[in-house]
Amino acid sequence: MTKKPYLIALTAGLLSIAVIGCAQAAGPGPRGEGRFMEFRFDELDQNKDGFITREEAEARQSERFEKVDANNDGKLSLAEIRQSRAQRHEEMRQKRFSALDADNSGTVSSEEFSKGSAEHMSRRSEGRFSRMDRNDDGVLTLDEMGPRRRR
Repeated sequence: MTKKPYLIALTAGLLSIAVIGCAQAAGPGPRGEGRFMEFRFDELDQNKDGFITREEAEARQSERFEKVDANNDGKLSLAEIRQSRAQRHEEMRQKRFSALDADNSGTVSSEEFSKGSAEHMSRRSEGRFSRMDRNDDGVLTLDEMGPRRRR
């Protein structure tokens, strides 16, 4: 049996932990641990009672359907779905570009790109570490690094 896959996994794990340490030292990012889920929950909880009812979930689904139904015929065509998806992707690209363009020059320098990419990867790594750290003690054990389990 070859040890190469184990060495690669161990190296990747250690590298992830190092990146996470940098992220913790830099502080939480705009989509820090749990913030995205809190945002989504708050968005769905229309009456702000701390619960999402079936009616609130269905209302959000209905809003999304109406947004995609460009010709308002009550049906979604493949073209409408593709157009909606392309529009969302373009909005995400614009948002990402704006986040990278720190000096608002309309261009992204190598320095801006490197800094923005590093910050983005740090936030992703922090979330991954938090999901793996099932007992929230800030340390990963061999058991926690084993097969993925739902919290």
